[in-house]
Amino acid sequence: MILKQREKPSILIVDDEKENLTGFKYLFEDVYEVFIAESAAEGKKILQQHDIQVVISDQRMPKMTGVEFLQEVLKDYPDTIRMILTGYSDFDAIISAINKGQIYYYFSKPWSETEMKMIIENALEAIDLKKQLKQSEECFRQLSENIREVFWLVSTDWKELYYVSSAFRSIFDASEEPLYENPLLWLDSVHPEDLDQVASFVKKTDQNLESELVFPGFRIFKPDDSIRWISFKVFPVKDHNGKTYRIAGLLEDVTEDKQTLETLIQSEKMMSIGGLAAGMAHELNNPLSGIIQGAQLIEQRFSADLEINKTVARETKINLEALNQYLGKRKIHQTLENIKESGLRSSRIISDMLSFSRKSDSSIGDVQIKTVLENIINIARSDYVMEIHYDFKNIKIIKDIEENLPTVPCNETEIGQVILNLLRNAAQAMTATSSKKDPKIIVRAKLVGDNVKIEIEDNGPGMEASVAERVFEPFFTTKIKGEGTGLGLSISYKIITINHKGSISVESKPGQGSIFSILLPCSPSQA
Repeated sequence: MILKQREKPSILIVDDEKENLTGFKYLFEDVYEVFIAESAAEGKKILQQHDIQVVISDQRMPKMTGVEFLQEVLKDYPDTIRMILTGYSDFDAIISAINKGQIYYYFSKPWSETEMKMIIENALEAIDLKKQLKQSEECFRQLSENIREVFWLVSTDWKELYYVSSAFRSIFDASEEPLYENPLLWLDSVHPEDLDQVASFVKKTDQNLESELVFPGFRIFKPDDSIRWISFKVFPVKDHNGKTYRIAGLLEDVTEDKQTLETLIQSEKMMSIGGLAAGMAHELNNPLSGIIQGAQLIEQRFSADLEINKTVARETKINLEALNQYLGKRKIHQTLENIKESGLRSSRIISDMLSFSRKSDSSIGDVQIKTVLENIINIARSDYVMEIHYDFKNIKIIKDIEENLPTVPCNETEIGQVILNLLRNAAQAMTATSSKKDPKIIVRAKLVGDNVKIEIEDNGPGMEASVAERVFEPFFTTKIKGEGTGLGLSISYKIITINHKGSISVESKPGQGSIFSILLPCSPSQA
């Protein structure tokens, strides 16, 4: 190790004989900053006033021996190197003091200048090494305590833990202290579905580990039953012979990264669906147009007001008035009107789906919330998922939307995504409780101060307070496996709070339904 050049060291000499003090100072003042004291009491004052690295005391002094004085120095200044001058008659007391760790070295009178310089230099070098070691330990502590990852160091058999950083507390919400008794205690937090794989991974990290191993992701349960995704890396620590004798590990919470990836995958799916929807809409609009136009043409051909119809009727000896009476009694006109209305409604649904699925450019514009809500409600009314057995046709949707609401600066597609997600969640919750005879959703929008407030209320089963507090957490879901990723509401939360500087909250009680409330700031010109 290369030591940094140190400043001139400070040495204190305590001796009740002035001649000895004078001689010592003369010999060493060129190399060290020398302080002298004729008594232990005077030496204590100097220690209080100066940073002293080495104290050399005579053993035989009035009122307090050198050993007694250095015992007090040890108590008040433990990092100071302590040495003593003695005659052979004091040898037993000196050896006892050395054995107790109170004295670094002793010099027998008459002492050698060369020997003393060498011992002092060795002592000062020891001080420098100790300081550098302390600084290195402090740097390591600060580094390990301030990184987000959990760093740990264990034996190759995982039976002895040498160190674990405090980040363990923030990731696992538990103290790291029990790990020093049982280094594998953290496995108790691993999700049961992932436990076998994680345990198998740990078994590979033994004395035969030669290079880095990575476990890309597994789940843990925190004490509040929330789930976090964890990435785990291990590295071999080798001795001078190249043999692995320690295992170092880094454990990181990658929940947000996992959420981002899931969001990207979902976005890619939505983009694909959007492309398919555009193609299907084009193909569907053509026959729809034929159906609507055909119904209109039939109505036109039956009309008794058109001269061309009258002419053809005379030629074919048909009484148009009698024919129309027959068509009316058989409700043919009403059927044609229904065909037209169904075709037009289908066309509107396709148009709304195209608008919703069209790739968003993330632009913000002034939007009429009423229009967004009505479009999304139309889409929702045609929503049906066979696997989950919910159908909006069986749910009454009530609109309570104020007229003349001010515009809201927002991304229409993103807000529509949030509203549709809330409507679907409400429908699924009510479908899950088959005892509900009259399921309904109320969609409200009103002006509250400088904000437009949107409420999606259902009369479904509601939620416990512990569930309601966590509905916006990533990957939290009350649905059975396969019915949801637990990302819908967390993405909705980010869209509202981050992208639109608004707020979203939920009020719910078991058996009393739920109300999701969204606040969006009005456009500045209309606030």
